[in-house]
Amino acid sequence: YRQADEISICVMEQALADIAGAIDMSDREKKDVAVVAWNALPHGRTEVAELVVDIPKELKAADFRLADEDGNEVPFQPVESDDRYTVVQNPNDAADMMAMERHRFFAELPDLPGSGYKTFFVKPREKWTSNSPKERTLTRTIVGKNNGMENEFLSVVIQPNGALSVTDKITGRNWTDLGYFRDCSEIGNPWEHVSVTYDEVLTTLSQNARVARIISGDLVTTYKVELNWELPRGRSADEKTRSADRVPCKIVNLITLRKGQPWVEIESTIENSAEDHYLQVSFPTNVKAKSTIASTPFDVVNRDVALPKPGQYDEDIQTENPMDRFVAVEDGTSGVALLNEGLKAYEAHEDDDDTLSLTMLRCFPLRICITNLELTNYSNQDNGSQCLGTHTFKYAFMPYSGTVETANVWQKAERFNHTVRAAQIGPSMDGKLPKAKSFLEVENESLHVSAVKQSENGAGWIVRLFNPTDTTLSGKINLNGGLVPPRALSPVERQAANFALPADTGQTWSKARPVSYTHLRAHETRY
Repeated sequence: YRQADEISICVMEQALADIAGAIDMSDREKKDVAVVAWNALPHGRTEVAELVVDIPKELKAADFRLADEDGNEVPFQPVESDDRYTVVQNPNDAADMMAMERHRFFAELPDLPGSGYKTFFVKPREKWTSNSPKERTLTRTIVGKNNGMENEFLSVVIQPNGALSVTDKITGRNWTDLGYFRDCSEIGNPWEHVSVTYDEVLTTLSQNARVARIISGDLVTTYKVELNWELPRGRSADEKTRSADRVPCKIVNLITLRKGQPWVEIESTIENSAEDHYLQVSFPTNVKAKSTIASTPFDVVNRDVALPKPGQYDEDIQTENPMDRFVAVEDGTSGVALLNEGLKAYEAHEDDDDTLSLTMLRCFPLRICITNLELTNYSNQDNGSQCLGTHTFKYAFMPYSGTVETANVWQKAERFNHTVRAAQIGPSMDGKLPKAKSFLEVENESLHVSAVKQSENGAGWIVRLFNPTDTTLSGKINLNGGLVPPRALSPVERQAANFALPADTGQTWSKARPVSYTHLRAHETRY
């Protein structure tokens, strides 16, 4: 996984660097400071994103603004600034080092093109101006009272136990004790969750949390919530109970609310020193639903909350189910969705609060069945299955009206997972690309892109879509603005062009048609 992660990050960073270096900046001054923001989703969006910008000391910028290509200023919220020497890297020349003032801030980036980018410009000012971003932040804020915060959709309060109290400002619905942690025993194996005979279930509902506001402003507010929890060290020798000995399990939550987002996001960092336990984060939804709705690759599936009778199967019924990027429950008029990044299992509890839980850690002894007669315990050789160490998880609570389809829950989960990426760029004079461009845009946001590739014979391009809804959908695709992509340059040609990408040829697509795998292999055409 580490290898795959590293390779994917390197490929992505190189692709974004190629695009950034190919933007035509010949009409700008060499001292201009620019930022390019990338949107991975195949439709436009406006998003609050975190930016880091280095302004050369020689510009003597006491203040600054952020604006688009036409000079329209972008709302932003300063976080911190400091002085440093920054290495400026040119792929075709030696690196240089410059004295900089680094600014970290949040900006509301408008109208980002689908599967594309948009360039913004930093406008340094030599004098401190009235109504500066720093002054504005002190007077306009989404911070509420008593460890609270609210935007146009939600009102959120951090409870003394570290859980959340949330009110949906659109419908008036409210919830308490959201995001508490629940822990029970685990002595199963990679495929099955098994508890000790006399289990002990612990929660953080009775804990006292340490709460501090670390970011506040009119775009983003974040609270840091610390829980110094303790868990049983492991299982007893006879595996009938949990250990009486306790070990620390520190949990640090970053609770964030942003302008324009109908969810409250949580980033949990857990220092796990306990073994043989099953850790979940739980949300009492108070939604009376007979089934859950979960995203899976290429689909959205419904599963009954009530477990089937064990007698129908030859093995114990597992209480958790797989998911991809969200799980939701709804009652026909409204619902609750849990968005997540990378978590793959959930459990719907049959309790009075209609609780939904996300699986965080399932820590078990590494016992693998080598024969049909016995399990071999490899825990002394490899205890990786105990998940000891520090882990970070990102997820969100989002109420909605209507159904998963009408509330566009899938699209919101995509927004949550595909954050806007931004980077500072220099004044390249060799670029041919415009300052904003969409490489792929799909007009119907309920249609989703699963692949974009050049055809096997190199004569066309393939865009693969899928429909996760229960209805027939229609829409439009705009691939590269209707223009055939230019031929890829060789490494020698790339170096001669100062690594800028070639300009579009101006040739339009000759035809577009649906294709199958058989068609792709037999006679591929432009699509």
